[in-house]
Amino acid sequence: GMANQRTRREHDLLATIEAVHAASLDAELWPQGLAAVTRLFGGAGCTLEAFEKPSGLPLSYHSFGIPELCVSEYLEYWAPRNPRAIHGRRLKEGDIAFDYQFTDEVAMDRDPYYSELLPRTDFRYFLAATLVGTSDTQAVLAVQYTSGQGHAQRSDVALMARLLPHLRQA
Repeated sequence: GMANQRTRREHDLLATIEAVHAASLDAELWPQGLAAVTRLFGGAGCTLEAFEKPSGLPLSYHSFGIPELCVSEYLEYWAPRNPRAIHGRRLKEGDIAFDYQFTDEVAMDRDPYYSELLPRTDFRYFLAATLVGTSDTQAVLAVQYTSGQGHAQRSDVALMARLLPHLRQA
């Protein structure tokens, strides 16, 4: 029942926190850490990226579940043009972001990032936590959802709020 589900999510949350802390000590473990985050949120993939402000140029990038071709193309072309990152540059450490904060389905269909890059992956939505937000650097962890999985729910946002202090510490 519900109590069982809650217990499982608590267990998954603790396992995710442990995986993320392990990755913070050994960068080779980031794929496992991001896999744990992806599972916890029922997503399709996860990214951890740091980028320069205001240029939006990537400083570091780790991912799980993201096709390799899309990663290289993203880093070479799309990163500074990413409307999510452009929105995110205004956010402070500890802020949580998702698509409907700054866009809607009609605008997404018109935006090249949403209409050209994402359909090749089946990703459509994201839920992100701002881990670092200084005047010159932004670091963000983002869970990717497919169009079939749908937009992040209130419960996902609440769960991200619980995970966020641990992510920032890691």
